[in-house]
Amino acid sequence: MKKLFELVTKFPKTTLIILIGITALIGSQLPTLRMETDAESMMPQSHPAIIYNDQAEEIFGIQDAVIIGIVNETPGGIFNFGTLRLVKWLTEKLASLDGVVAVTDDDVMSLATIDNISGTDFGFDVALFMEEVPEKPSEMATLKKIIYENDMYVGSVVSEDGTATAIYAELENGLENRSKTYKQIKGLIAEEMANGGPEKIYIAGRPVLEVTFGEYMAEDMQKMMPLVTLVVILVLFITFRSLAGVLLPFSVVMGSVIWAMGIMTIFKVPLFTISTQMPVILVAVGTAYSIHILNKYFQERL
Repeated sequence: MKKLFELVTKFPKTTLIILIGITALIGSQLPTLRMETDAESMMPQSHPAIIYNDQAEEIFGIQDAVIIGIVNETPGGIFNFGTLRLVKWLTEKLASLDGVVAVTDDDVMSLATIDNISGTDFGFDVALFMEEVPEKPSEMATLKKIIYENDMYVGSVVSEDGTATAIYAELENGLENRSKTYKQIKGLIAEEMANGGPEKIYIAGRPVLEVTFGEYMAEDMQKMMPLVTLVVILVLFITFRSLAGVLLPFSVVMGSVIWAMGIMTIFKVPLFTISTQMPVILVAVGTAYSIHILNKYFQERL
């Protein structure tokens, strides 16, 4: 270690040029840094609950879906032409989006696509609950009756009190794809809400959570880094009252952040929700050490 220090002090300019070159090379990898918002990736893959969950998904083909809830608390609930027309329209729009998995007509599950399976004298009969939106009161009453006779969908697709219904749509994998599709879905909902109907529309589900995490992670970094940088520069200036006292520790700290994030990118280590604050912590801790070292240097120089 002593020989290294002697080499650095003997060739300071060469050392700085090499360090700047390495920092620039590592920093060039930062644009490809991946953000990981998958909740399962932060959990131990050997845990029994995770193993069981993976097995269930593989056996039953379970996929995480975006859930859109449509609520109408007026008399009659969702069983009116306007609300059911909205369900059918939104289902068709979702199925047409590029990022929504809709290989078959019923991949987007709602009252407009699910089948009613009923027993007959010769076996069983399969037919859509709602091929067309019923307009007559008698047709609406029949639809409500056959839905509530099938316990499979009560509490999952239609609420027990008849004031809410849900639409389930699976999104393609990939944060970028899901983010784009999620924004399109929000646009569809905003378009319908602007019409001022009695319905309230909510959106939920794991893909929504992951996209929101990703957006908040990026926003937090964009807000916190400039704020912390400003505070650090201010503290350094108040402490040393010189340009060198500000630039030297600040450049070292920022270089450390670039190295840390760049090396993560090179070794394909993603940025998780918790580790998004790592650059901020590195700046704060690194600045504290720099102040101690520079303070000792200035004292010895006097």
